[in-house]
Amino acid sequence: MSGKHLLEKSLLEFYRNDPAVLNINAENLNQIRPELDKFVAAFYEAQRRDDVSVESLSIPSAEGTVRVLLFKPVAAKAGRPAILHIHSGGFVAGSPEPVIGLCQSFAHELDCVVVSVDYRLAPEHPFPAGLEDCYAALKWLHGTADQLCVNREKIAITGESGGGGLAAQLAFLARDRGEVPIVLQVLTYPMLDNRTGLGLNPGPNAGEFIWPKDSNLFGWQSYLGDNARFQTEAPPYPAVPTRVEKLAGLAPVVIGVGDLDLLARESLLYATQLIEAGVPVELHLYRGVTHGFDVAFGTPSAEAFITARVQAFRRAFNDRSTVTD
Repeated sequence: MSGKHLLEKSLLEFYRNDPAVLNINAENLNQIRPELDKFVAAFYEAQRRDDVSVESLSIPSAEGTVRVLLFKPVAAKAGRPAILHIHSGGFVAGSPEPVIGLCQSFAHELDCVVVSVDYRLAPEHPFPAGLEDCYAALKWLHGTADQLCVNREKIAITGESGGGGLAAQLAFLARDRGEVPIVLQVLTYPMLDNRTGLGLNPGPNAGEFIWPKDSNLFGWQSYLGDNARFQTEAPPYPAVPTRVEKLAGLAPVVIGVGDLDLLARESLLYATQLIEAGVPVELHLYRGVTHGFDVAFGTPSAEAFITARVQAFRRAFNDRSTVTD
């Protein structure tokens, strides 16, 4: 039975009574990639701002270079906080350009610098390629903080869907390597568990719309190389955050997800694990909401989470414990 009747009314109206389903697989991947970029860009076009500059840069990495987009408020100011942003795409698609509006809105609302990473995509570049690209961008942001007029003690990380999963993974590298302190990780409907749809039951109506089980499993198969094997064997660290044993010492976490999202179950699991490990966590679970709900501008759940996300960044950036003399 369809769960369309469970959708929040304004969200169903936003979808014009016909929520899409993103079916992505090995056969259509090359076709889907540019189409998905255009689809995402259309939502954020109205969010673009003239008071935030955009610059494409190639920065150093362990394997050569990584491209990033750098966003800065036009007005000069020293000591701004910064956000490292990791785009969505289920590990296999996406790029920074479609979400220019989102990154500019962060920079404007929070008076901060934003760096968005054009990380390598699976299956051409499986784990840990994309993750290491994200770490290279984080390390560069920290290392060039003075030139960027950034307070290196006020750096946060964020991402959506696959980008949210990479942000969660990145938090482990930041903790373990001890080179870059981060004050917050904001995970928007993140991909956190490779077992969803197989060993982990997402619920009867979860994943019916937007991000279905088969697309999710294709993303994980592409990223891990052999998802079936890693259902029972330990996956490579820290590719699957819900299956990492040691969570203590991670940066505080904010998670936003809808109850009809395929990924809701794993978000709840991860939040519980973080609580048990003593990691500060703030969970926003929205009723009648699907994957990608935050782009449904004007709907109650989208506006509530957009506000909560900005407030979470603002609290982290204004925490006096992060201020250096």
